[in-house]
Amino acid sequence: MKILPKKISMLDAICLFELTEYPYHQAVRIIHSYHQQDNLPMYFDDMIEHCRKTTDAHHYCTDENGDPYALQFDEFEPVGFTNGVDAYTYTQHDAAINKQILQCDFDQGKDSVSIGVNKFKSKGTAFFVTDIMGGRVKNSPVNPSNIYFDREEILNFQGSFEENKPTHVTSKSKTQPIQLQRENAFKYWLIVTANLSGTDKATLNRAYQLIGSPTQKAIWDALSKMDPELFSKGKTDFFRDLTLITMETGTGTGRDSIKRQR
Repeated sequence: MKILPKKISMLDAICLFELTEYPYHQAVRIIHSYHQQDNLPMYFDDMIEHCRKTTDAHHYCTDENGDPYALQFDEFEPVGFTNGVDAYTYTQHDAAINKQILQCDFDQGKDSVSIGVNKFKSKGTAFFVTDIMGGRVKNSPVNPSNIYFDREEILNFQGSFEENKPTHVTSKSKTQPIQLQRENAFKYWLIVTANLSGTDKATLNRAYQLIGSPTQKAIWDALSKMDPELFSKGKTDFFRDLTLITMETGTGTGRDSIKRQR
């Protein structure tokens, strides 16, 4: 049995809800709907350049010439001035879950998907994501690989979810052949690591090249960390039967690590 970490990644959530048969962008969209419609708590670990408290009455302050501007704060601590200032720069990258998404949109581009965060809560305070002036609320795109869930919260949600499972979720993963289960997991790992969307063969090969055309060993090690049970053994059989990508051949010099794309 896989031991789940305290922070559950988007990829782990896709597997947990048995959505690996869906295209990646659709699986992310479904989980986004769980957050929006069913109140699944969702967190992120990414920088927000400009934001302001939701309770702030003013959107900017003015300089000595009367021109509007926004002072920047480091981790919400004032730098120099405090009166009338309500714009902040949030730069903290804490290893623990510390920023909960309150409002967000699902955004799909040509080659990638993102979660557009426009309101979040940190340290008990709610913030709007804004432009540099602190006045206009906007979305800040967050890569799904930087989206997290709390283990206890998502397991509790899954418990109620299983009792009232939506009709669109009809996973057959438990009855799939082991190679197909591994290939589904491999596809999601590959496109998440390369920050792409789509699971057609051309996209998968492009993703493989973007992450440095890693060796079989490097890929297997990464997959084993992701799902120790599914990838506990059978490395030779997996790569022998894998037809999703064209693997590089040779000594593997310089290809023994994964180049994660952001």
